[in-house]
Amino acid sequence: MKNKLLTLLFLCATLSLRAEAALALGIRNPGSVLFPLMIASPNGKLNLNLAYTSVGDLVYSFSANSRMLIKRSKLGLTGLGEGLSAKVSRRSVNAVWKPIWGKRKTVPEIYNELTLDYKVYKLVLRTYDRRYRAFRYIFIREQAPEELTQFNFNGDYTAWYYNGERANIGSEKLSDCSDIHLPVMTIKVDDNNYMAIHEASLSYGEPLILKSAKKQTTFKIVSKPSDAWKVIMYGATPGQMVDSHLLELLNPPPSKEMAFSWVKPELPFGTGGLQAPRWRVFKYEMSPPSWKRMVDFASENSIRYLALDADWYGPEFGQDSDPLKGGKVAQVHEIIKYGKIRINEQGSQAHLL
Repeated sequence: MKNKLLTLLFLCATLSLRAEAALALGIRNPGSVLFPLMIASPNGKLNLNLAYTSVGDLVYSFSANSRMLIKRSKLGLTGLGEGLSAKVSRRSVNAVWKPIWGKRKTVPEIYNELTLDYKVYKLVLRTYDRRYRAFRYIFIREQAPEELTQFNFNGDYTAWYYNGERANIGSEKLSDCSDIHLPVMTIKVDDNNYMAIHEASLSYGEPLILKSAKKQTTFKIVSKPSDAWKVIMYGATPGQMVDSHLLELLNPPPSKEMAFSWVKPELPFGTGGLQAPRWRVFKYEMSPPSWKRMVDFASENSIRYLALDADWYGPEFGQDSDPLKGGKVAQVHEIIKYGKIRINEQGSQAHLL
């Protein structure tokens, strides 16, 4: 496929991702590994290069379709690893993930993998044709190192930043940013190249925090180290990144001892965006008449769940909003009663979320 994308997965498999040996570019380290190293996506369209600087910093760069998008950027954790040698191994995987619920019955997981084994830790890189790359540090938590990871963008691109449930921050040029931001960070290189910085599978540590300085295009991770995957998505369009299954694939499968028979996947009928839409002469809004029409529609079409979105408990961001006493709580109780009446009439089950 013309616009196939990439995943590069880095895994620091025991202690750290930084070797402080003074290894110059293009020389062999004590373990006879020749740097720089390169790993390409299966279709050869995207590449990641890994190298050491002359002062021993581990760095990476990323290119798509022969165009460098992220130039030399640091990887690693401070204070861990010294004079480490490595052995290299490679493998390719062609597997399929079958979601229990979702927009696809099967999701391909096809990648090339490169492993650097430093004995006390491993660095594993995976390259996919499916829009993304990610890296992860696994270390002894008690050591509490600081993270060195950077995203040194190869241009003054345009970016947007997550802002909770409010409107996104941006657009703005990378060089205009001088603040701390949370993922997702979405980057437009040009009309045919997009990236996004994200994370996945956080089980301990601090969620991802990014920081930059004015007149610079380098962002650094300033959150405390965690075991989460740091993700870089890439796509020819924003939609290709939205359509990615990366975050799901990066989360581990549940334990075989966990019971899921009680889980019944359903699609709810929701009230999001219900302000002002019209159908013929009826104007939908967050009110009992609109809710009743939605309950009727759900009941007639065997939709078992109705989700009332924000503002029924008071202003969404109001400090005094109360889901027990505020806003339209009394009216919510009315619509629950009405839903139960329709359940009895239809002889079916339904739920209000």
